[in-house]
Amino acid sequence: KLSPRRLGISYRSTRPRTISPKCARTLSAWLTPDRVRAHFGEIVRGRVERYEIPNLRGLNFILHDALGGGGSASLKTDAQGKTHGMAMLRMLVEVPDDYAPPAVGPSGPLAPGGEL
Repeated sequence: KLSPRRLGISYRSTRPRTISPKCARTLSAWLTPDRVRAHFGEIVRGRVERYEIPNLRGLNFILHDALGGGGSASLKTDAQGKTHGMAMLRMLVEVPDDYAPPAVGPSGPLAPGGEL
């Protein structure tokens, strides 16, 4: 068994139906199987498949051979791949210069440290 790991990305915001079409297009164009595989480096030893899920406003990735056998068959410290979602959140995404993120709190779109 090559231990595939599923990883979902949602375009949804905290407010229903507020995600901009431009944001969805940007994420869809940037998050390719090749880029996701490169982001995970040696963690993913097989291919990466991507499936669009338009009705849920998101993408589903299958990372093949990412768990080293999975469960008790693996010598990896994260044999179930629980940290893959957090690792995906650290992936840098290039956005167009004219993209204006929505204001989402008292500091707008910026995180407390000032980063976007």
